[in-house]
Amino acid sequence: MLAGGHAQVTGGETVESGFVVRVEHGAVSAVSVVGQPAPAAIVEAVAGTTELTPVLAQTADAAHVERALRLGGGDWTRERAILHRRHPSASCIAPAAHVRLLSRDDSLEHLGAKLGFKPMGEMVVFSRGGFAGA
Repeated sequence: MLAGGHAQVTGGETVESGFVVRVEHGAVSAVSVVGQPAPAAIVEAVAGTTELTPVLAQTADAAHVERALRLGGGDWTRERAILHRRHPSASCIAPAAHVRLLSRDDSLEHLGAKLGFKPMGEMVVFSRGGFAGA
């Protein structure tokens, strides 16, 4: 998120003090919360975003982030997210007929070896309007 040149960072200046990264580029936006910044920084970062803007947080900080989002209003949902890293030699090219959004019931067990993905870690994603788990 930080390397793309479109990030706004608010809140603290260290992981220990917590900070929020908001990226907006064209029609795409995302918010990532690192640590436990002041709730006002989280509320400010999501102000003016659409229902499709995800908010990512570490599992350990999810309760703090959830409380802050509720302070700012809106109907936020919280779901577990498993991040995967693609092996550099694996191709992401797939025929259009095979590209679709995954649902909560889709099994991903077969993807690791086949596509070169391996789990990086677990996070929590917050969303409005049914983005998470769509």
